[in-house]
Amino acid sequence: FPGSAESSAREIGSEYYEEIETTLTEWGAKEELFPTWQPEGFVAQEPKVTSDNSSATLSMNFRENERFYSIRILHFLEMNDSSGAFEKDSDPVEEYVHNGDLFYIFSNVDSITATCYDEEFMTIISGTLTIDEVKSIIKSIGGE
Repeated sequence: FPGSAESSAREIGSEYYEEIETTLTEWGAKEELFPTWQPEGFVAQEPKVTSDNSSATLSMNFRENERFYSIRILHFLEMNDSSGAFEKDSDPVEEYVHNGDLFYIFSNVDSITATCYDEEFMTIISGTLTIDEVKSIIKSIGGE
């Protein structure tokens, strides 16, 4: 886990990072798929892993008073022609590149979503966040 015991409390709870890293390694993914930073005041909840016939999902929720967001990593177990459908409002979709990965950032009412898909893994960051918070979370993927 990047950082030290003295590093910012805004890093995603290190008490869960070993579990996240183990799950991603079992899936054959690089652990750098999961962000290491969270906005000030948010508290990480225990990660959950669910699966069905076509995919497995690692999800982690974060809460801060009236605001919340989630990070989900989907591992597709079989080739999938569709990367999913997302609800959005009339605001334009922003393309944002980090470490060579293309994220699509869009809004739906009071929620912001960012997603990246490489045909095997999909990362989804979604919740009552600002665009700048979402971009900071994305920038922490890869341990930056």
